[in-house]
Amino acid sequence: MIYKIFAEFLIVAGAFLIVWSAFKYYMLIRFSADETYRKMSGRNRMNDIVSIGLLCFSFAGYVAAGVYIALGSGALYDLFVALIFAGGGVFVYFMVASQIGMSKVLRLKTTEILKILVNSIEMKDAYTFGHSQHVHKIVGVFYDHLPESVRKHIVKPKLLDAALLHDIGKIGINDAVLNKKGVLNAGEWNKVKEHPAVGKNLLVSTSFEEIENWVLYHHEHIDGTGYYHLTGDEIPPEARIIAIADVYSALTTDRIYRTRYSHKQALDMMAKGRGTQFDADLFAVFETIDGALLINDNQPAS
Repeated sequence: MIYKIFAEFLIVAGAFLIVWSAFKYYMLIRFSADETYRKMSGRNRMNDIVSIGLLCFSFAGYVAAGVYIALGSGALYDLFVALIFAGGGVFVYFMVASQIGMSKVLRLKTTEILKILVNSIEMKDAYTFGHSQHVHKIVGVFYDHLPESVRKHIVKPKLLDAALLHDIGKIGINDAVLNKKGVLNAGEWNKVKEHPAVGKNLLVSTSFEEIENWVLYHHEHIDGTGYYHLTGDEIPPEARIIAIADVYSALTTDRIYRTRYSHKQALDMMAKGRGTQFDADLFAVFETIDGALLINDNQPAS
């Protein structure tokens, strides 16, 4: 009788691990779908479907084993079978946990590599060094405060990548222009305005081409007065989000021609562009965010 009780416990524990592993594996599939760009994805979706199906099917095996042991004599042999089933559940659980861990490490490594690339570009200008990482941070906080009706249409990892890479095109701007202390002349300003297009061109034919238009249009204004004169919904929502974060970061960071503005000062200045420069609904959400969450980590709060 003791063997039977212990065997049933092992079967139930194994079945629970299988169910939990199936759920975690499903979440891993969704995580991978969000994280993986089409050109980086060599995954066969049929493999995912078959894997989930087999995990569900194996659960049926645990049910059958549980019934078999419950109706059996409770011999030592039943305990041996239960140990095998429980061990299988433990094995599947740790395999799924290992895959989840590897996926998170790969995502972290990708982000770190992008940060190194961006930092190497921004080192040309000490006053904008860290700007892209600051925009990356702001966009992450901004996304978390968006209503679910907006978030469900935006893939956060790809939005964060676009935020980090939004100014990558500045690699094509002459150092003398970037570091000029005075007002830029018309020719110099036109060169600066080319950086979104240069950024897009750098991303073309790479896995990041999915976000190239978010980089290209991050200087668009809702009323059509931006670089490429797109209006309203013609501008991707991701680009509209980055635009708000970009301006906020610029205003609250020391620049060669001025000291930074406070959180309140920046919002007051940006509010003048509500509905003209910035998406009114998105800006209304941005205004509700605690300024302490948006501070540039490279500078003390003001």
